[in-house]
Amino acid sequence: MSVISDGENATRLLEDEFLQRILNELREDYKNRIMQTQRGDQELRDEIYFDFQAIKRFEEKLKTYRDRKSFLKKRVI
Repeated sequence: MSVISDGENATRLLEDEFLQRILNELREDYKNRIMQTQRGDQELRDEIYFDFQAIKRFEEKLKTYRDRKSFLKKRVI
């Protein structure tokens, strides 16, 4: 795949309402789960935290691909 097509796919995913709704639901689920943990349950809290961070990394990776496309297009112009 090319930088352009990767960027277009990333943009499409970032703008997809269904995907965004799922990601928002996951974020809320993780927030609720962490609030329900016991004070001493550090292992579970760490697991939930890393799951939450995975969503963030996923979105950041998509934004990186989108931005690469924009940067490449500006260089070509």
